[in-house]
Amino acid sequence: MSRPQLSDDRTGLHRRPTGPLRRWRAVLVLASLLGLATAPTTALARPFVDRSPTSISDSADTAISASDGGAGDFSSVDASAPSSSTTAANPAAPAPTPAAASPVTTVSAASSSSTCTLGAKLVPTCGLLWGAAPAAFSSEARATTLAAYEADQGRPLDVYHGYHVNDQPFPNASERAIALDPAKPRLLLLNWRPAMDMTWAQAAAGGADARIDAEARVLKAFPAKVFVAIWAEGEHFVKPTAGSGMTATDYRDMSRHVISRLKAGGATNAVFVQIFQGYPAYAVQPWWPSMYPGDDVIDWIACDSYNSGNASGYGAGDFSLLVNRVKGSWQGWYHWATTQHPTKPLMLAEWGIWYQSASPARMATFYDQVRTQLPQYPRIKAMLYFNTANHPKGTTAIDTNSASLAAYRRLTASIPRVDLSNR
Repeated sequence: MSRPQLSDDRTGLHRRPTGPLRRWRAVLVLASLLGLATAPTTALARPFVDRSPTSISDSADTAISASDGGAGDFSSVDASAPSSSTTAANPAAPAPTPAAASPVTTVSAASSSSTCTLGAKLVPTCGLLWGAAPAAFSSEARATTLAAYEADQGRPLDVYHGYHVNDQPFPNASERAIALDPAKPRLLLLNWRPAMDMTWAQAAAGGADARIDAEARVLKAFPAKVFVAIWAEGEHFVKPTAGSGMTATDYRDMSRHVISRLKAGGATNAVFVQIFQGYPAYAVQPWWPSMYPGDDVIDWIACDSYNSGNASGYGAGDFSLLVNRVKGSWQGWYHWATTQHPTKPLMLAEWGIWYQSASPARMATFYDQVRTQLPQYPRIKAMLYFNTANHPKGTTAIDTNSASLAAYRRLTASIPRVDLSNR
């Protein structure tokens, strides 16, 4: 099956996609040059690279990559494209408003009187886990960006989101410090693509076993439970042609193999999360159901989804549309997960809204809609915001303007604190 050309939403031009493994080799080379591949404490300060869709062409969803985690969850930019050709689809966002513009009292973990606690598989007994990737695409120290984000939202995170590939051990030193902070304990969600240098079929056959076993030892030694996602948003990389080594069933087999081997290696403290894209054009593909690794190895089911920030069009709308984008027979991620996997807790592993200068009030309005509509989706037990002011697309930063920051603080204040002491 040949791959069609798709419009690159960041440039307005057509480009011929290259193979995902080739792109990721380029990422690893770049990481090596920047010193990221050999510095575990700062590994992938910028999360994954390249997730504009390359295997699906859908005129009804016209080049909507930049508004939807289903086409690119914006933990990255396209490393295969020269920086000079990557221009923001949005006009420059305004300078962030200082947190002091809307003061809020920070609630420390020690002073929280919440009765919500962690149950089996890190599922909160009430409320939900509130997390973030605090400063995606930032080269600043993790501790610095985390402190700034928590000050902005008015309370500590429950879950910190990090990203790793291949031989990068995790949790790394900075993630360990974040999670094991005695004053502000936090959980970790760590995304791992363990075999960017081979096909899924090769990894399923044992090609990555040495690094899987090494990672199992690292996880086993970590003194707390940790969320682990194996190859988030795999839909983008699927090559349906039999024998490609990258079919949907190859993905399933790879994921099952990695999880089973990690468990066999002693990583019994890992809680496994399956992260899908929020792009319905993938979900209606005949191969999509074959990707799911199975309820016996997956503990949580997650989705990455974004609001465009526009007043209308694809990716616009309210929170309900973010969790349930309908296409044909596909009734949305939340509907699918709750009907097909009724025992699994659900997570928005990445979510956000893009600032648009044509509708600058949309961010605040959307955060307020999340606050009022969230009770309609009780199976969502964790939400992790994807906060970036440095993406070519623009910004999802919660402090983009004073109204957005105030609304996000209202949203955060409405989420009950969870006691993480038994993690």
